[in-house]
Amino acid sequence: MLTATKVVNEQDETHTPVKSQTPKKAAKFVSPVKKHLFRKKKAMPQNWKKNVRKRLRISGEEYIATTGKMVKRKDVKECNCAKCKYKCNSKVSFEQRCAIRDLYYGLTSYERQMDFLCSNVQEKTTKSYVDDTGIKVQKRKQVARSYSFVVNDESIRVCKKFFLSTISISQAIVNQALSKKWSFSRQR
Repeated sequence: MLTATKVVNEQDETHTPVKSQTPKKAAKFVSPVKKHLFRKKKAMPQNWKKNVRKRLRISGEEYIATTGKMVKRKDVKECNCAKCKYKCNSKVSFEQRCAIRDLYYGLTSYERQMDFLCSNVQEKTTKSYVDDTGIKVQKRKQVARSYSFVVNDESIRVCKKFFLSTISISQAIVNQALSKKWSFSRQR
């Protein structure tokens, strides 16, 4: 049986005609160079409107808000501390206030600005007191804040109004910075 199959296979090979291969013709045209697939323009997030607006806002410069309203530059506001017990105007000159404002807005990072506020605002828990009946009572305010600036390597205590008007920020920003500081310290 094996011999019979060999014979059949040998017969099949002899009967199949052998095709001769024709040589390929050389191409007469030059094919264009294949382009790699890539974007024609690279993304530049630093030039996007929202990022430009954010950078200008953090640096305290004039910018156009998302509503189209022009927001003015953050400048040092005048503060009358004649009746202040710290005598802020006599301790810190207007030029020094401008330098402090430039230092704050020169940080150009929201986190660094919050660090600046946390380092210049100290919180101290208020003491409880004993009322007329002899019972220990907590005060309405749980913490007392002291505001200061570093001028000529010396920490000078100033009032809250003077501090906020020098940097041109609201009390809410200070509250937010200090609350984040406390929440971060509790997580550790």
